[in-house]
Amino acid sequence: MVMTMALKSKNKLTFIDGTLPKPEFESATFATWDHCNTLVLSWVHNSLDPSIALSILWMENASDVCKDMKERYYQGDIFRIPKLQEEIYLLKQGYLSNTAYYTRLKRLCEELNNFRPIPLCTCRHPCECRLIPTIREYRDNDHVIRFLKGLNEQSYVVCYQIMLMQPLPNINKLFYLFIQQERKTIV
Repeated sequence: MVMTMALKSKNKLTFIDGTLPKPEFESATFATWDHCNTLVLSWVHNSLDPSIALSILWMENASDVCKDMKERYYQGDIFRIPKLQEEIYLLKQGYLSNTAYYTRLKRLCEELNNFRPIPLCTCRHPCECRLIPTIREYRDNDHVIRFLKGLNEQSYVVCYQIMLMQPLPNINKLFYLFIQQERKTIV
């Protein structure tokens, strides 16, 4: 994710995802493409563990390197998914501040979402079936409910009132409400 952000910020993600194919050698754009591809290759190479970097040393195309890495290392982790689910469902606020509790839950949920991304809709554009937005809403509501269920007992009345809301607020709005409440009690 961090590498994706860095490459996107430098307008070089197309070298990794393969959407900018290598031009013909005789093309006017070849030299520029080759320069940028070499730059991206060096970034990728320098970000890897030395033992892994040696295995891609002679690859000449950044998108081939990333494809190779994906095939090698990103097969999902069927054992990590239930572990994340367990951590999410057992997480309680306890001694944590609202911010620390929210951040921990959000990190776990985002990692789980990474292993189980919502699929892309295959409808004509724009989507007419509303299936994917509904799935996203269910998942977001699950995160809101987990946040509420893990809060300390002194928040029980507020949690109950929020659970009765239709629709449930999104997790960021909910966090904002609890931060405001936390600040109010400090004053």
